[in-house]
Amino acid sequence: MIRSRSSAVLFLTALVLSVTAQEIRLEHHLEHFTSIRNPTAFNKEAWIDARSYILDQFRSYGLNTTSQPFNTSVDDNGSDKTVRGENIIGIAEGSPGPIILVGADYDTSLLQSSPLEDNGAGVAAMLEIARNYMSQMYHNKEYSITGTVLFVAFDINTKEYDDNSVGQPGSYHFLHQWLWPYLNNRVDNFMGAYILDSISKYNLEENSQVLPGDFETNFPEAHEDIVRKGRKGDFLALVTRKSESNSLLAQTIYDNYNNDRKARMFRLLELTIKDGAEFGDSFDLFDHQANYHFWTFQPGKEPKPLPAILLSDTGYFRKPSDQCPSPCSASAFLTRARNSFMTKTSEAMVQTLADILTDRSKHNSSTTTVASWLSVVVLVLFNKIWC
Repeated sequence: MIRSRSSAVLFLTALVLSVTAQEIRLEHHLEHFTSIRNPTAFNKEAWIDARSYILDQFRSYGLNTTSQPFNTSVDDNGSDKTVRGENIIGIAEGSPGPIILVGADYDTSLLQSSPLEDNGAGVAAMLEIARNYMSQMYHNKEYSITGTVLFVAFDINTKEYDDNSVGQPGSYHFLHQWLWPYLNNRVDNFMGAYILDSISKYNLEENSQVLPGDFETNFPEAHEDIVRKGRKGDFLALVTRKSESNSLLAQTIYDNYNNDRKARMFRLLELTIKDGAEFGDSFDLFDHQANYHFWTFQPGKEPKPLPAILLSDTGYFRKPSDQCPSPCSASAFLTRARNSFMTKTSEAMVQTLADILTDRSKHNSSTTTVASWLSVVVLVLFNKIWC
């Protein structure tokens, strides 16, 4: 009996270590994004190191990697300065089928007070999505991969620098110079993009979620929901445009995020942009991230909007639940709430990729990520051993 209990305890310990493994990886990723990452910074080392780290991680997961250099202009003390950026791309190519993109900006503005919040957290989550997708599905013989995933780290988001920066951001250059040729100048084989931009702020305090003046007019259902629940910053926003292609992307991630009964403390709230809507301050919710350039893509005389979903904590419209001391370390930043919030997003995204890009006949549709079911097993074993 003692030997049996001892063996069970060892197994239980192993499970607990597995459950916390993703938290350790998130913290490890975040350690590489604690500093300002900007082409005009006095010290550019953090910017260059972040780029190298992302590329190394992509390679370690087994992704085919490439980089896309581009030139753009930014404001440097009142003068336009031409700078060279580099988008990092990891490709998980499957059999001919839909192409999906998961992306995040990896640079920061010079004025960014929290390089981890915007957008180190988004990059860290993207890396975990890539790692889990490759290890759990792509390299798993039980799965038949029926499409391709592009994991992209965008550089130099000029839209977040200042009002004087006139150059186009890295996501714009990626769409026009890399993605469009990759798609053979056709929109029909691109299913869409999921953009992760500021995804770590979670606040259960009432009135922690700021709502722009025109929010109720443009998002009446979401406005009613947020107000009814005390204006809490307790959700991840899913921002999408009203179209059939966008609806499929939105519904798949929405179902995977909200249908997990073990994670009811988190929820995904849909903000659908209707055709003809006129925006005021609410425009700031979605106009400076990469998704905007997918929606407004125009490679020639005619616009060819591409499907894209923005996942965001709404940025400066949400008050933080706590202030990380400056300088903010990865360990101090990754509180239990932030870790759970980011992990939830990563898990839902991995399952979404599985739903869209894997042959459902080859695996159980109820499959969940390792971290989710291990937590349940731990509780069951604990009760059997000690109760």
